[in-house]
Amino acid sequence: VFRENPWFEANQAAVLRSARLGTARFTVAARAYDRQGWYLGTRGAGLLYAEEGAPVPSPLPFGLPGPIIGGVFSGARGVWVATDRTAASEANLTFVERSLTEFVTLEGSAAFGVRFNRASRVTGEGAFLWVASDIGVIRVGTDGRTVDVFDESRGLPDRRVLSLTARHGQVAVGTARGLVLITDSLDVERLAPDFAGAVLAVAMAGDTVWTGTRLGVFAALPDSNDLLRPVRLGTEPSLRQPVLDLTWVGDTLAALTPDRLQWRDPATGAWTLGPVLSAQLGRLHRVVPDARGIWVAGERGVGFATLATPPARVLLVSRDLPAEPNDLAVDQQYLWVATARGLVRWRLDAVRP
Repeated sequence: VFRENPWFEANQAAVLRSARLGTARFTVAARAYDRQGWYLGTRGAGLLYAEEGAPVPSPLPFGLPGPIIGGVFSGARGVWVATDRTAASEANLTFVERSLTEFVTLEGSAAFGVRFNRASRVTGEGAFLWVASDIGVIRVGTDGRTVDVFDESRGLPDRRVLSLTARHGQVAVGTARGLVLITDSLDVERLAPDFAGAVLAVAMAGDTVWTGTRLGVFAALPDSNDLLRPVRLGTEPSLRQPVLDLTWVGDTLAALTPDRLQWRDPATGAWTLGPVLSAQLGRLHRVVPDARGIWVAGERGVGFATLATPPARVLLVSRDLPAEPNDLAVDQQYLWVATARGLVRWRLDAVRP
């Protein structure tokens, strides 16, 4: 490419810059089908296109700015994807349209970008995205112009955010040292202030915030100083395993442990243990509901199951996925899998059993 277009090499110092003046490099080049230009792949500056004879290529809004996907959230027309910072790329939030025809990356502020280095979960509420990150909770406007950071200075007990969920304008946040609620007026309220352990998962229902901890499921109620264990959970040791994720399957609360699901009957409050899933999927860490069942992610892959049955279809790392899944999202047509080697999209009618 440089032999045919020496101006690429002459101008690459100016071309290979990220939005905040970080360095990038060319990775691949291909002649356009009409032979009137070149498509240029980079690491750190996205996809570029240079018309024949043009001294400087133009960016094409396609693809993700980095390979490590920390979180994915399903929105109205597609998904929002959080990519982690790497040596070659900034941390970013990118909207990916469902048919892959539109990619919009939110750069954040010119000086600090979207602020985080690593993300573990993304959710949305109104015109804002909320990101669980290594530096706190990040609130980013979908127009990219507003970036707010909630950390210890704003009322979090710890900036290490492990879980979050949004409902009716409020955001429940689980940290390494306790639980808070961010109200619709952006006030931070400490819930169950006597509890200073890690909150690994959160789910909301009415005025109750359900939490997953290293000792199982607990509930945070208004005006309660500590987390409360559900009475019907019983003393069975298998129901007191670490709970790494929580989700709603209809009106049934489902809790994910490293090995299996357990769920709460909404009528009686009784808890039931599901079958072991880790034998096929490895240590489990994410669960999302589907119209016909649930998708569960483990270190070996992603599986489709129901509350009472083992995985009927498994997508394995190396065979079906490029790397261990970090997060999952489901919309009407697709299963989206966030990995350390990119975002994977599967048609539901192709992977459901």
